[in-house]
Amino acid sequence: MMSIFDHSRDFLKKHYVEVEKLRCAVWEELEKVENELEQWGELKPEERTVLAQASYSNGVLRVVLKDYLPKKSEVLHNSHLRLFYTYPVAEAVRTLTEKLGCTIFFEKAACLIVTYLPRKGRWDPDNRAIGSLINGLRFAGVVQGDSWDQLIFTVIGKVDEKHPRTEIFVADQEKVLPSLLNAFDVSVN
Repeated sequence: MMSIFDHSRDFLKKHYVEVEKLRCAVWEELEKVENELEQWGELKPEERTVLAQASYSNGVLRVVLKDYLPKKSEVLHNSHLRLFYTYPVAEAVRTLTEKLGCTIFFEKAACLIVTYLPRKGRWDPDNRAIGSLINGLRFAGVVQGDSWDQLIFTVIGKVDEKHPRTEIFVADQEKVLPSLLNAFDVSVN
């Protein structure tokens, strides 16, 4: 026998998927409108909506994406994940490197991804589309690849009701790894 809670849970699951798709549709339409406005000279390139920004200080790259990843990665088609997560990360890094006049590259990278959600709740990091963020770093040339010998990453969830976002930090493994291995009492030979 199905309880009222089962019905409510099914209702919420179904509509969650619809809301995530709607969020992406709104961003996609905004992109089209801004492209059109820019083409007609009604919008300057620097006035466009920026989904991500990057900074670099003391050997650490920081990318702030003004959104958080969907709760379930299978909710969105891969083209949506690329459009709203991968490409903005890559574009933010490219904009920064043009501004700095240099490339930012880590042969062996340590990556920390912090997702600030609008509320506390069940948060399963391996169901998030983390790969789309890492691919953004790869597309921007920050890392050569995302195989185990070139990249390590950690995912943390936090709550920020007013400014949900995703922050990505990248540093050289040699800077981060010794402390991490020591904390876990792991020796590498």
